[in-house]
Amino acid sequence: MKLQDIFEVLSFRSASSVLASHMMSYIQALDNLRHYAENALADGMDPRRVRFTMGGPKSRWVAENYMGSRTSAGLQSVAFTLKREYPKAKEVFEKLKDIPMYAGAGTGKGKAFNRIGDLLIELGDKMESVKSLSKKIKELQDKIDDAFDNAAEDRKEEKKKEKKKDKEKGVMGVQAAAAEDVVNQVLADLPKEVRGEIRNAIAKSSNKIVALQMELAKRGIKI
Repeated sequence: MKLQDIFEVLSFRSASSVLASHMMSYIQALDNLRHYAENALADGMDPRRVRFTMGGPKSRWVAENYMGSRTSAGLQSVAFTLKREYPKAKEVFEKLKDIPMYAGAGTGKGKAFNRIGDLLIELGDKMESVKSLSKKIKELQDKIDDAFDNAAEDRKEEKKKEKKKDKEKGVMGVQAAAAEDVVNQVLADLPKEVRGEIRNAIAKSSNKIVALQMELAKRGIKI
């Protein structure tokens, strides 16, 4: 069946029910994507990789449901018919029937999928019969956006913690170097054999200044 034939067939049947069917299919696909995104991001997957992986299912949905086939009317042909039956939504249907197929096999149709979703949401303000479906699409889009926003916040917090740890390590390194200088200065004035004993005794101590004081006290050495 040619595309024009599909247009003609749709003009004699309720294209509205076909539209609703495609919207329910879109909702199911979007819910699957939401589930995947929430779990993948919770597992720590890079958000860029998650978005890239989501492009596959999006691309398949566009090919199967928007473009349609010889035996079934796609959302594109539905929009062609309904723009005449629903003047109030004509502008939205005009955009819906001419969705650009962006460059890139997966990412291109993924962008088309997102654009279709935005227009299906917009339809809810023009057609009462699909208002609840449009609302559901918006809810799922928001949940997916929230998942990515939360992941971004978590990564930001992780970077802050890492930066703080690096800063603390830097301070500790400076303190350790200063303590080592003090130890070297004190030991430099002691006899060689005592110097070696004390250095060995405090080598593994986390607080070399305190350890040095204790070793000097054992030997009755005052500085």
